[in-house]
Amino acid sequence: MDEYFKSHDMIKLVYRKDLEAFIQKKFEKSCNKDVYFDQLHDYISQVEQEICMLARIFYHSEGSSWSLAISNERLARKKTVDDSSNTNFIK
Repeated sequence: MDEYFKSHDMIKLVYRKDLEAFIQKKFEKSCNKDVYFDQLHDYISQVEQEICMLARIFYHSEGSSWSLAISNERLARKKTVDDSSNTNFIK
């Protein structure tokens, strides 16, 4: 997908490793390293959730409590017009 989007000048895909590098750069000076590394997965998850909340479209994963929480929050904010399940990718 990344290659397709790049070749069609559509969007830039950001991967977890990119997000982790961004978060580390953002917090490395202001957060105790022990606390930072102990909470790294929580920080990443919170940023991922915020990205999903702000996105125009969200494809939730069936059976995922994380996706369900985002879907419910998007529903409450009336942001679900184009949302769908990721199972549509395999149809």
